[in-house]
Amino acid sequence: MSEAAMFLLGFLLILLGADSLMRGAAGLAQGLGVKPANAGLLLVGFVVAIPPLAITAYALARGANELALGNAVGGGLANLTLVVGGAALCAPMAPAMRLLSPLAVATVLAAGLLFFFGYDGALARWEGGVLLVGYALALGFMLRHGREEAAPVQAELAELAETSTNVSQNLVRLLMSAAFLFFGSRWVVQGAPAAVAVLGVDAMTTGLAVVGAGAALPALARAIVSAIGLHPNVVLALVLGGCLCNLLLLTGVIALAQPLAFDPAPLRVALPAIAVVATLLHLLLRKGARIGRREGALLAVAFVAFAAVEIGRA
Repeated sequence: MSEAAMFLLGFLLILLGADSLMRGAAGLAQGLGVKPANAGLLLVGFVVAIPPLAITAYALARGANELALGNAVGGGLANLTLVVGGAALCAPMAPAMRLLSPLAVATVLAAGLLFFFGYDGALARWEGGVLLVGYALALGFMLRHGREEAAPVQAELAELAETSTNVSQNLVRLLMSAAFLFFGSRWVVQGAPAAVAVLGVDAMTTGLAVVGAGAALPALARAIVSAIGLHPNVVLALVLGGCLCNLLLLTGVIALAQPLAFDPAPLRVALPAIAVVATLLHLLLRKGARIGRREGALLAVAFVAFAAVEIGRA
């Protein structure tokens, strides 16, 4: 199998693995007595991060540290632009979840913290530790205050986690997802040199512009389904939860695993872009504004433009 074919097939396996993981984790949690709405919060706060984390882990194991970092940051930007944009193009959204606005602010702060740490082109282990602590605080805040949401929002979260609670069935789902994610991550990382060669760019830019977008495909698929089902709160919770996971959890794991040096130029563009988009989302959420197809198209075009500019610059 060629590297290019492996690269594309790897993303398909990650998409399949993410779906199996979401169903298995939600069903197992509810089978153990977790309330459906709380299981939904767990999905948007942590489980959504596992597919891109699998790519990151395999890239680190292969010594592709810059690809791993590019994937983490690029995935965060793809969540805010491609995922929100794709969902809004399918169905305009008017979210009412009170937790979303603080999560948007937390995303701005996370982007700023990572920008500060990585401005010199290096991430130390202690900085990775700080990022992980930040993620733990954000997850705790999400799980605590998400339970205080209004009944319609709780119902949306519960529907996100709706699945069979049969323990054996969900264990099989988790085993299948582990296999899909392992081989998907392996093929994406092993096929990445083909993308690097075709684009003529470095590994960091490939991670930002291509791998990060591919890793966001499971979130995009889930967001589109939720948007069509008129569940805008789930869409934005998935997006902001996933972005925080990328910026804090994934980059924290990367730095903690091994201090690394890199070209900071791409991050000096991507992280301010994340902060700007998250700020705009925060303002829209505070005003109770509707995210329509026009805004969705602008967000999707923004990511394409970012990717084109980064590839051209590199």
